Amino acid sequence: VSEYETAYYPGILRSVTIPNTVKKIGDYAFMFASSLTSIELSGVEEIGNSAFYQSGLTKADLSSIRVIGDMAFIASENLAEVTLGNFEQIGKLVFAETAITKLEIPNLTDLSFDDSWFELDDGGNWVEVTGKKTARVAPGAFGGMSQLKTVTVKGEGKLSVVDNVLYVDNAEGKVLLLYPAKRVGSEYTPVNG
Repeated sequence: VSEYETAYYPGILRSVTIPNTVKKIGDYAFMFASSLTSIELSGVEEIGNSAFYQSGLTKADLSSIRVIGDMAFIASENLAEVTLGNFEQIGKLVFAETAITKLEIPNLTDLSFDDSWFELDDGGNWVEVTGKKTARVAPGAFGGMSQLKTVTVKGEGKLSVVDNVLYVDNAEGKVLLLYPAKRVGSEYTPVNG
């Protein structure tokens, strides 16, 4: 078994342990599983689009996950805690409409922000990448997180946090990526490059 296909059990399923032989959770696999509060994903490497859409999960350890699809956890209103590992790709609006208040993002040395999958080179210039693995962050990957108060970055790389706001560094300066919706303070002046 390499992929866990759709398991539509709203109101019944409370806890799941995915065996280490399963490497992928398919698109929509646990969609609307509102009673699902706990899942063990230790061997899983990929989560498909909307896999946990409107699930009842309260926390998710994604440290083994390499690829997280679009809207994977969107509208999982009880999801308050998430642990991210060194992912290679993360889709758009992954944690939108969740209860996450604190997000720690692993620092990445290569990023891209659109469907063409470009990355920043060492000089901070956009370069199209073909034929090699690149850490990819879709536009709005962390958008829609209405409860987010704090964002931090672990490790060295092109991401940085200044005054609790996430930036990416490039040749022209800093680009603002994420302003936490519940960030403390009534005023903010973005960093000047």
